[in-house]
Amino acid sequence: MMSPYSGLGTTCVPVYKIQPDAPQDLQQADWYWGTISRYDVNNLMRDVKEGTFLVRDSSTGNNEYTLVVRKGGSQKLIKIFNCNGKYGFLEPFCYNSVVDLVNLCQQQNLSHFNPALDLILLYPIKRSHYGDDPNQAPINVEEMLYHLQEIEKQYTMKNTLYNIEDEKHATLEDQMVTYQQFIDCYKFTITWYSEQMELKEKFSLEAQPHEINELQKNKKLMDAKLEQVKKDQGDYRKAYSRCLNEYRRVDRELTQLKVTLMGLSKESGQIINLLQRQGITQDAIDRWRDSNQRMSKVLDYDNEALWLQESFSRPDAERVLTGSKDGTFIIRGANGGGYALSIMCKTVCHCRIERGMTGGFGFTEPFLIYPTLRDLVWHYSKNSLVMHNDMLETSLIYPAFYK
Repeated sequence: MMSPYSGLGTTCVPVYKIQPDAPQDLQQADWYWGTISRYDVNNLMRDVKEGTFLVRDSSTGNNEYTLVVRKGGSQKLIKIFNCNGKYGFLEPFCYNSVVDLVNLCQQQNLSHFNPALDLILLYPIKRSHYGDDPNQAPINVEEMLYHLQEIEKQYTMKNTLYNIEDEKHATLEDQMVTYQQFIDCYKFTITWYSEQMELKEKFSLEAQPHEINELQKNKKLMDAKLEQVKKDQGDYRKAYSRCLNEYRRVDRELTQLKVTLMGLSKESGQIINLLQRQGITQDAIDRWRDSNQRMSKVLDYDNEALWLQESFSRPDAERVLTGSKDGTFIIRGANGGGYALSIMCKTVCHCRIERGMTGGFGFTEPFLIYPTLRDLVWHYSKNSLVMHNDMLETSLIYPAFYK
């Protein structure tokens, strides 16, 4: 297993604590993680093989533990009970230690205890990969600072997306209220027309011969108007249904983004906590951010997530860019396919990105020569766009989601 201290990915740094009163043989077991959060366990168990396992302290205490094992694509939690110094999954508890029980399960199938658990404990997740002592884990501080920076960038990007989706959510909610008001008004109108037609039908039975023809014309006119009202009501019902489906989609997206933001926030806090345990103060972390900002900016053009949003519409881009510095940009999907550049230059401007016969990107012939969007962004990060548009006296300076 790769150490979370290497690279700049989003692997969560596990925070755990081995209690000093835990049995000595258990403290020495590399698969025992002591007190560790479920969040960290889920990160440790992500994308691992069937039969991967670890043991942690049970939330109930009482010298009881939880075996976490990968089975069927998910984590299975199996309680290890303690009764009078004897351990086991089920009564009678007959194992002298948790280590004895786990050693047996590494040799024999767990179906012996539970028919649904047809597996053997094969791959322990070892503390030694993360440093035997969580308080003294040898880490590369600079790599951890870069790791923290990447997480904070992701948080900024996801938070911006959350704000956009939240605005959509509120707009859709207002639209549904409006549509419902129209539907209710049409319902009242349909009821009124129906009552009037019943009344005219009654009058027609009592009408004089010379009045019947006029009443029939009036009835046809009211029938036509009633059908139109019903059709209009039906159109608003369809519009309401479409709006409701989009509202639910956005609501699900907001929920997912909220979970992601909570996870990123927690992960950031854990890394800061780990750095502080290494003697790195918050002031030192902030100073590193400031001094590294200019140096690291060149890396951001390679990170497409900071400037490419294919699902963004023109209004989405305008909401993100309005109020930002000149040179802040997004590349988004364009109407009818392809891509468009949205960039702040006194106001939000939009340029379609063309693609030549040979597949190169650019803004106009004969400059459709950039093999990828990243190549195009790199070029115009150093060269002004004014040669293509007199209004764009700027280069691509700030990816919109760069913090």
